[in-house]
Formats: sequence, structure tokens, C-alpha cells
Amino acid sequence: MAAVAWVLNLAAELELERPSAWHVGARVQQHLDRFVPVAAQLLGPEDLMITPHQPLPERLLGAPGRAFCPTPSALRALRAAGATPEAAPSLEILQAANHRRFGLPLGAGVRGARYIVDEAELRSTLEEHSVPLWLFKKPFGFSGKGQRRIRQQLSPDDQRWLTAALAHGGVWAEPWVTIEREFAAHGYVNETGQWSIGHVCVQQVDAYRSWQRSTLATPAEVAQFGLNRVLGAAERVASALAAHGYFGPFGVDAFAWRDTNGLTLNALSEINARYSMGWALGMAHVPRGPTGLPLLTPHQDLDTRLLIPRR
Repeated sequence: MAAVAWVLNLAAELELERPSAWHVGARVQQHLDRFVPVAAQLLGPEDLMITPHQPLPERLLGAPGRAFCPTPSALRALRAAGATPEAAPSLEILQAANHRRFGLPLGAGVRGARYIVDEAELRSTLEEHSVPLWLFKKPFGFSGKGQRRIRQQLSPDDQRWLTAALAHGGVWAEPWVTIEREFAAHGYVNETGQWSIGHVCVQQVDAYRSWQRSTLATPAEVAQFGLNRVLGAAERVASALAAHGYFGPFGVDAFAWRDTNGLTLNALSEINARYSMGWALGMAHVPRGPTGLPLLTPHQDLDTRLLIPRR
């Protein structure tokens, strides 16, 4: 298999949010450094991860270049190291596909989710007495960042946070629920608009809903939580991404929670139009081409793709 040069820009959403004025703070970088070994599972045995200001060895000059998310800075880093970046969507397409609002018409979020762009919508949302606690999310986020739980009575810090969010394009809002289990499905869309989707994974997260670990969903979990719906959501997302002009890796998050009616599945929580931490595991059994990208095969029956592959 051909060697590929990689840039693991795990804070890509910061650049998507503010392309001309983004910065990774020391605390955020320290947090993300913990995930580099997991993200490195995306690399093949002959691949190489690019480090700043270090050119590729001569034998790899001109090798295909790939990024966790192909932002402008990642593509520049690949070229500077001597790699040849693979074809990638434009910055505008990346921004739109990763913006939280992209998932709203696809059914993202729990019942009552909406995207708020002005103070009037915000006031109307907070006056809904049937929802005592809301979860607000900035348009771009990663690893549990950019989220805030807010009650109807705003604190001064809440007001400042919301005012800043509205000033930068709006904020996602959905009723807060206590999550019992989190899931993800991963896939790949090629330049011709075809896609392949892997197996559903169970995600372990911390108190801030930041990813910690992924495992393949067991047959018992498939039956208990109705995970065929997560793959159905991934199909909808793949189709929407292709129609928008996006191509490359993607993932959809999902979760289950309990309410007065029992166990409820939110089959589409968030969309990541990039690689993600569980992608290597979820797509491990999808056939690959010479540079490690998924080969597109005829769509399998959803129930078949939920079965755990034999090792």
C-alpha cells in the first residue's frame, strides 16, 4: 500500500469557525495531545505523520497528503513538508458541512432542537416552561468544547456567553437530557457522490461529553437500542453531504436517554464532516484502495452491516 503523509489537525473546527483569526490555546492543545495516539490509528503501516517544520524524508517527497480535516492550514502544512495534498472540498463547503445547522433539516437533535440567530428567538426559547434546562452549542465544536447548560434564569456569565454566540452567527439549542449510551456511525463519500458506511460503534464519553473510547456495538446493543436507525441517519447524512458537494470521511453521533416513556434514541445528534476518533474502528472492515481510502461497494442491507464482523 502506498505511503501517505498525514496532518492530524484535531482542532480543525477552530479554523473553520474563524479562518483568518484562529488559535489553539495551550490548555486546548494539552487536552488534544492526549488523543493524538488514537487519531494516529488512521495511519497505515507505511504512513507518516507530519510534524511542524520537518520536511518529509526524500523517499516520500511528493507522496499523497491527507489531513484529519483538509482545512487551508493543513493543506499548506502538507505542501510545505513536500507532500501532494489529495483533492479536498473547498473551505466554504467544509464550513457548511460541519456547521451545526446543517443537520437540522436532517432531523438532528432531540425533539425541540432549533438554531437561534437573534435575541427574540432566544427569549422565546427560554420562556418555554416545559423545558427547565437547555443545552446550547456554538456552531462549531469538538471534544465537548463550545457547549453550555443554561436554565431560564440567565446568570451574567450565561448572558455574556449567549450574546457572544449570537454575535458570531447564532447558537444551537436543544432540551437537556441525561444520556444513557452514546453511539456513532462512520462513512466515506467519494467525489462522484457514492458512499460507504461502516459498523455502528458505542462511544464512552466523560462528564463533558468528550470522547474517550469506542467499541463495536454488540448484537445485544443493536437489538436493545434499535441501532438500525443510526445507520439510516448516516445514509441521510451521506446523501446530503454529497448533494452539498462534500467528499471525504464523515461520522454521525447518536445517543439514547430515558424519559417518562422509557428508552428513547436520538439517531442523529451531530455530524462531523471529517475524520473522527472512532472512524478507524468503525470502518476497519471496509475494503481499501492503494492509498488506504475506502472502496465503494454496493450498499448492504442495514441489518447486515450491524452484525459484528468475524475476526
